[in-house]
Amino acid sequence: MWARLRLDIGWADIFYGMVQSVIGVKRDAWQTRVEAVWSPRGACLSTLSVRTGFDLLLGVLDFPPRSEILITALTVRDMVGIIEHHGLVAVPIDLNCLDLAPDPKHLRSAITPACRAIVVAQYFGGRNSLEPIARIAKEKGILLIEDAAQAYTADSYRGSPHADVSLFSFGPIKTASALGGAMAMVRSPGVLARMRERQAAYPEQSRWAYLRRLMKYAVLKALSCRFAYGRVVGVCRLFGVDYDGRINAAVKGFAGADFFDQIRRQPCAALLAVMARRLGRPNAARMAVRRENGTMLMERLQPPLMCPGGRAADHTFWVFPVWTSDSAATIGKLRRLGFDATQGDSMVVVDSPAGRSELRAAGVERIRAGWVFVPCYAEMPPGEILRLAEALSTRSD
Repeated sequence: MWARLRLDIGWADIFYGMVQSVIGVKRDAWQTRVEAVWSPRGACLSTLSVRTGFDLLLGVLDFPPRSEILITALTVRDMVGIIEHHGLVAVPIDLNCLDLAPDPKHLRSAITPACRAIVVAQYFGGRNSLEPIARIAKEKGILLIEDAAQAYTADSYRGSPHADVSLFSFGPIKTASALGGAMAMVRSPGVLARMRERQAAYPEQSRWAYLRRLMKYAVLKALSCRFAYGRVVGVCRLFGVDYDGRINAAVKGFAGADFFDQIRRQPCAALLAVMARRLGRPNAARMAVRRENGTMLMERLQPPLMCPGGRAADHTFWVFPVWTSDSAATIGKLRRLGFDATQGDSMVVVDSPAGRSELRAAGVERIRAGWVFVPCYAEMPPGEILRLAEALSTRSD
């Protein structure tokens, strides 16, 4: 069975991280090195996660209580939790289905005098221009934050030039994964300095905790090969184990009640060393194959099937969602044919604030209710991509 996703980290990278964890190198030199790799002009801050960077940013900006943060309506739960933790209000912005870009009309209707920032996510390995949103933000005097956690594609992209802040992730399932870590591109030197000062007061991530993470994902990587993955799924089915839920839980970045204690830490030296190694050796060839496979699959989807966000201006298909009228039937069918598929549970639709039901993100709700994530990555040969396309487009009855 083809696993739903392949971890984008090599065995040599994992072993390198283990060695760095054991020898206990100093972190300051590695922080300087990895930040220089990412931004030679020093406009960035390496953090433990995108959640860490976002929390740092809101902390130093210190907006008045009940200020509103506009956010594209499809996001991970924790981003909304961070906004609310700072005493702010998350306001959803609906998206266009084809490219998952914010709807400018919906955005304008959501802006009030209490609005202080707009958070725009780039989805699933696709990137849209932020210029139309930036014009509105500048007109209204609002900060523009780019959530580019899913947008790194082993190229020179360091965030939209129109954004005030861009946040990139190198977590376990991301492109060029270091099994953790993130980069915050901050275009205000004053804001960047305050974020750096605030993070410097955080305790350091345990190198032993990072070592355990490396060991855990080494096991998951070994089990994700086609032969092993099929056997694991078969055993789970035999014993009635919900392997879909187990996999989703296994790749969660932060779990438990002590969420803010977990994210308010400096990345350890070993993590920074692995980030420097991954970012210094971009695998453009793998990205090219991934783009070709994604484009091949998208072009063969028969209506009403569609790939939400597939028409983004630039796309490398980090993951591949397919909208279908019957997600449960589609998942069952694909699994029988040897393609693991899932609806996932990490992304949610942001609720509209109390008393503002007109801001309900109906378009995003429809997408979220009907999508299925299917395997589509560089390691899959073209013949299997074509077989997957045929399976998706053939009626079960």
